Amino acid sequence: MKYIKVGILSAAVLLAAPSIRAQDKFGGAGQIAISAERLFGVVAASETQKADGSSVETTGKSTTISFLSQPASSTFTNYSFTRVGVDFFPIDGLSLGAAIGVFSVSTSSEAEGGGMTVEQDGPTLTGFVLAPRVGYAYLFHPMVGVWPRGGITYVNAGGSYDSPTGGSSESSSNRLAVSFDVPLVIVPAPHAAITVGPTLDLGVSGGNENKQTFMGVTMTTKSDVKATEFGLQAGLAIAF
Repeated sequence: MKYIKVGILSAAVLLAAPSIRAQDKFGGAGQIAISAERLFGVVAASETQKADGSSVETTGKSTTISFLSQPASSTFTNYSFTRVGVDFFPIDGLSLGAAIGVFSVSTSSEAEGGGMTVEQDGPTLTGFVLAPRVGYAYLFHPMVGVWPRGGITYVNAGGSYDSPTGGSSESSSNRLAVSFDVPLVIVPAPHAAITVGPTLDLGVSGGNENKQTFMGVTMTTKSDVKATEFGLQAGLAIAF
């Protein structure tokens, strides 16, 4: 009887072990992954603008390399903000989630001369990026796998400025893209992963609007914009 009990216990442990290992594996059912995304990498961006009422399109291009910062150059990289991602795995591998980032920039200037110091507030800018997505994490080795994801990315930003001469300006912009990323997942420790791989944000629509007000008269200019980015970027993820 003693040997029968030992045999039953051993069999139960062996049967339970694969389940335990599956739960411990990155992307197991019931896990929530929190990610710091697009922390560093290289991004090639292009942006096409067409002013309302005009048949002329202008296109700007840039390539930027960033590390723990928002890449920017002659063409603003619209989608590659450092952001936080949250993904839930309802079943092994399948992930449902979103990434979000917010930013706020305020500026000021100071001029000195003739024994006087004049301070002046500059333009302010605030905005956010939101990227809902669906993906599938597949580990072909306990420490290595892939996690392809697809969804949309929406960016909205706005700013204002009051001129010392009495005028003011307000600007707003938005961008919408279909987004894909296929990171390689490297798992150096249980529930922790390094992600690195290609990203693509294919511009679908967008626009800019600028309002200039002076002496009670407001002039508004608008333009349609499509912005696309392709990059190789890296981040970190922790699964609970």
